[in-house]
Amino acid sequence: MEYLEEKKPSKFKLFLFRAFEEHDIKDPICIIFDVFYMLLILTSLIFTIIEVTELWERVEAFEIIEYVIVFFFAIEWFSMLYISDIVFPSFSRGKSMLLWISSFESIVDLICLAVFIVSFIPLEGVSHEIELFFRFITLIKLIRVYKWHKYFLANKKRREGTKDSKDM
Repeated sequence: MEYLEEKKPSKFKLFLFRAFEEHDIKDPICIIFDVFYMLLILTSLIFTIIEVTELWERVEAFEIIEYVIVFFFAIEWFSMLYISDIVFPSFSRGKSMLLWISSFESIVDLICLAVFIVSFIPLEGVSHEIELFFRFITLIKLIRVYKWHKYFLANKKRREGTKDSKDM
């Protein structure tokens, strides 16, 4: 029986892995992606609070910014799906994709993306209880705090690495 040679990941796939998964404290690409996504998460959380307090409808720019934020979260989700075979190297491509989709981080992202889509259902003519239910669902976006934790830890390691290098 002949065994297939293991394919080496493309440079683009390795770049995505480096940007979204490694969190290397000395890599400028990792630092830029970590800080960028921390800012996106923080902005998203602030907008979620504004949305729940019903100030949302008064400012149209918030909706546009929310589209941009969701676009970047969707890019991150699909990128992670694409690089799942690097994240789970001991599994086949299909199995690694299933492992990624069923991971806690992936499920959190999917819930947040689904809540964003549901938030565009028009609520005119619906009972007050149903409207409150959809507003409650919007609060689920606060789950993004989990993602904040991931990027925060990477940033903390980065600061500790900088402190250690100054001591030498």
